[in-house]
Amino acid sequence: MKFFSFLLIFLSVFILSCTDNNTDTTPDKCDEGYKGTDCTECADNYIKQSKYCIYDCTNIENVDKVNDANNSCICKEGYSFDKASRTCNKIESCDKDRDCELGFICELDVCIAGCRADRDCESNEVCNQTTSKCEENNPNACSEDRDCELGFICESDACIEGCRVDRDCSDNKTCNQTTNKCENENNPNACSDDRDCDLGSICESDTCTEGCRVDRDCSDNKICNQTTNKCETNNPDACSEDRDCEIGFICELDVCIAGCRADRDCESNEVCNQTTNKCEANNPDACSEDRDCEIGFICELDVCIAGCRLDRDCESNEVCNQTTNKCEENNEACQLYVTNIENDVVDFGDISIDDDSVTRDIALINIGNVDCTINSIEVTSDISDIFKLEYFAGYPEITAPIIIQSRENTTVENGNQYVFKAAFKPRAERLYTGKIIINSPNSSWIDNKKEISLLGTGTNVNLPVAKCSPSYFAVEPAIDNPNNPVSIITLNGAQSYDPSGEHLTYRWEKVSGPVGSTAMPRTPTSANSNYFIDLAGEHKIKLTVTNESGKSASCEVTAVGITSNALHIELFWDKDGDLDLHLKKFGTPDSDWGSILNDCYWNNLCKSDNGLEWGESGTMNNPRLDRDDMQGRGPENINIDFPAITPEDEYYLIGVRNFSNSAHPVATIVVYCNGEKSFTESMSLPGRGDEPDSFWWVAGIEWSNSGCNIKTDDISKTGLYPGAQGTR
Repeated sequence: MKFFSFLLIFLSVFILSCTDNNTDTTPDKCDEGYKGTDCTECADNYIKQSKYCIYDCTNIENVDKVNDANNSCICKEGYSFDKASRTCNKIESCDKDRDCELGFICELDVCIAGCRADRDCESNEVCNQTTSKCEENNPNACSEDRDCELGFICESDACIEGCRVDRDCSDNKTCNQTTNKCENENNPNACSDDRDCDLGSICESDTCTEGCRVDRDCSDNKICNQTTNKCETNNPDACSEDRDCEIGFICELDVCIAGCRADRDCESNEVCNQTTNKCEANNPDACSEDRDCEIGFICELDVCIAGCRLDRDCESNEVCNQTTNKCEENNEACQLYVTNIENDVVDFGDISIDDDSVTRDIALINIGNVDCTINSIEVTSDISDIFKLEYFAGYPEITAPIIIQSRENTTVENGNQYVFKAAFKPRAERLYTGKIIINSPNSSWIDNKKEISLLGTGTNVNLPVAKCSPSYFAVEPAIDNPNNPVSIITLNGAQSYDPSGEHLTYRWEKVSGPVGSTAMPRTPTSANSNYFIDLAGEHKIKLTVTNESGKSASCEVTAVGITSNALHIELFWDKDGDLDLHLKKFGTPDSDWGSILNDCYWNNLCKSDNGLEWGESGTMNNPRLDRDDMQGRGPENINIDFPAITPEDEYYLIGVRNFSNSAHPVATIVVYCNGEKSFTESMSLPGRGDEPDSFWWVAGIEWSNSGCNIKTDDISKTGLYPGAQGTR
């Protein structure tokens, strides 16, 4: 009975120890996923399912299911499982390692967890060059000699090269029991491979010599030079390519320096400057000094702002205020306008070498409020005397400085201009070049001089000669006075001729003019024609003469409409019909639109200087309607020689009324203050007469000793005409 009981107990123990999962009961020999003295418990990262331990894939982001075949997890499409970190990592496409995040390498065009060098791993890990995986940095750990490879012994829990007995050494060596090193009886430095040598030595030609194979053969502050096999001082910044450097650094000239190749190399609020390879704040206006900013801007508090340091940072007619670092109008500089040049070039075109010299008139007009000094006007040619200067009566050659008076100061007719001629006489069939240099010490020109390029080509073909006389005008614009037609110029082409005596035909045409100008030569096929300067600004008219052989030549006339009035207001529109310009006196109520005394327009006395009294006794402050157009497209204009100073919070008011134009016109207002264009605005006026949207409150004008200030806030609008209906 006792024997039978003993047998039952023995069989029970045997059966319990042999489960379906495990056939080996030794604790250290459990199958993967099991642990415990009887191998029935689930190991770390495993969970119990039914009676089996399976790999735990719960709570892992982007997991699809358990992979029973190799005790791991299967990730969703686009991800791969890293068992060491227990994560599903997104599969990134790549061309090279640097395309992947830190801790990943590029294999088969996909980023996978791995390493190339020890620096890719944690501080306590090294990179296994065979598997390209990071491993604990203790490959030589041991507890006894048998844990070590042949030729090594276990000392202080680490395998080191050595021996215990002679059989641990190669055939021709014995074990030194004192040093635990294998030695050659005849040559202590003899070796067959590196492990026969002491630390810091390698086996070369069967002899241990000082050297290294890898960095660990060297002391802490040195690395192994793979070319010389010598230990050298470690340079932590040495590199051969970017991936040898830490994040935020790039490899330049074999040294890691702070820098970037792409935006991803920078912080989230930075971008990579591809020129400097530096990370910069993601702010297009960010700067560290002025030269980081565009022209016209300076660096203040690390941001580019509009400003200046020197006069050269400003426009030609401006200076830099050193207190505010802002560009301001140079009120001490004179303003010179040069006619008959296009982009600072005078091109004579093709000129026959058999012809007399041809000329182009050039005028210097003072359009500012400061007298201009002209020191000299010089001409140069690539061939001597090809280009010359010629002079008009009343405008002699400049041999000493002359003064061109401002519009305000001029005491004689045309005293605000100086006129001369550029002449061209070719000698051969070729292109000639030259230059005119005008020196004015107080002008707004850069370096106080204006350079005008001269071009002309000599030809052997007899061409007609086109001559426009004069080729410049500077007149008051848009004044319709039959007794004083100052705005109408005469275009004279009768001096044109053909060297062969052939008959000429003429064609005048407008080349360019101010926006809104509708003026055209009145008799375009005559030798002489008239032209009405309807708007302020530059008008260019070209004459083309053609001989019986079909050969042509051209010349141009430049006419500049320059107002001499301190306040000049223009109105023009885009469809034929009647619109009216109004200017209401400052400090008067809205009910005074259309009044006899306080509104300057077609239906009162402001058509003459002696009409309305808007200031001190005399005519200088009085408004004057110089043109009223009832059928065309304008212009209409109102002028005041010297407006009265407006009291605070009071201003002249500009208005436009659609009197009877049914074509839904778009009206445009242009305001000139002291000869400078100060304001322009357009507005559609679909109503007419007393209909809605028939009247446009345009803007207010505040006038002071320094000029005008245009005010539109709370003013500009359209609506019903507020005045009385007039009758034409």
